[in-house]
Amino acid sequence: MKDEGNPLFHQEARLTMIGSLHCIPLLVWDEQDRELISFPEMKGRLATGLITI
Repeated sequence: MKDEGNPLFHQEARLTMIGSLHCIPLLVWDEQDRELISFPEMKGRLATGLITI
């Protein structure tokens, strides 16, 4: 008798290299606040003078 496992995992989904990039968020390390922030948040902080390059 063959163990078929969970049928939910029998459906195949193809993950391409380009598609895999959507799996990781792009973040920047803010040295001043010592936290990861998104690029849009970085742009906002630069515009308001909260951080400098």
